[in-house]
Amino acid sequence: MGNRSGRLGASRVLVALAIIGVALPWQFARGAGNALPRRQMRHEIFYRIRTSQPMVALTFDDGPNSYTPQILGFLRDAGAHATFFVVGHHALDHRDLVRAIIDGDNEVANHTWDHPHLTALLESEQKDEIVRGAGALAELGVHPVWFRPPYGLISSLGVRDALALGERTVLWSMALDHEYRLHGEHADDYMLRNVRPGDIILAHDARPKTFGCLQRLLAGLRERGFAVLTVSELAAEAKPF
Repeated sequence: MGNRSGRLGASRVLVALAIIGVALPWQFARGAGNALPRRQMRHEIFYRIRTSQPMVALTFDDGPNSYTPQILGFLRDAGAHATFFVVGHHALDHRDLVRAIIDGDNEVANHTWDHPHLTALLESEQKDEIVRGAGALAELGVHPVWFRPPYGLISSLGVRDALALGERTVLWSMALDHEYRLHGEHADDYMLRNVRPGDIILAHDARPKTFGCLQRLLAGLRERGFAVLTVSELAAEAKPF
């Protein structure tokens, strides 16, 4: 009986170790306010830029869509630029908007083909989402150098797949939607009190409730002497960390 109990205990340990072995490659990385990237991933993922200069990067996820022209107008009026992390099939459906983003001296980057939870997919499916997203942009003459996973969730395998395409994974250090949920119409005040040089700000194309805060945020950053740039423009000035 004792030997059988010992064998059962050993079997349970082996099963637990096998589960851990499967789970370990899936290292979750989220934007600020959630778990930060693991130490071993920090050279492959970053969420802000190291600089002492008054500059930030502004990013928009999930477009392009019917709200994108309005956002481009906000940027133009504020003398600001942004990086748009676009969903591949949306980009192909709205080719004119991708061109409008670029014509406004903004940047287009990869946000997968269909915006899934990547960490819920098999490795091959995750890779396919990243590759198809990049392929959709290549069809439009865009070759992105940045990748952002939907919901800020990615595995080390996904980071590798993005790097194989020449794309660094970018998260964020401030999120307009998150602050809007906490502070409502005062979200821009909170962000302006807490913004730091090198921050990467997350917003979304299709969140019209936040657009008033977005406009005030852009005006407030300008009044404080902050340049609002694309990720590439910001990265050219300093070191990611």
